[in-house]
Amino acid sequence: MKLTKKKEIDAVIGIECDCCKKEFLTEDIFEIQEFFHIKNTCGYGSIFGDGNYLEVDICQRCMKKIIETNCGNVESFIKESEVYE
Repeated sequence: MKLTKKKEIDAVIGIECDCCKKEFLTEDIFEIQEFFHIKNTCGYGSIFGDGNYLEVDICQRCMKKIIETNCGNVESFIKESEVYE
């Protein structure tokens, strides 16, 4: 027999872009799946502080702007997927 009990949990209902502050709900699967989730533990000598943790969520539109502003044409960074070949 299964033993059960009711419990309350927090469920993610969306993601807010840390750049543009726009909220994307989980129902908008095409936007949600294209988010960039950057997580990093900063090392010795990091400009963010030794051992600090950096976490950023960026929507695809903001990431494109960041790349184009700082690195040039975003098309030069896009590679064909080898998964489906």
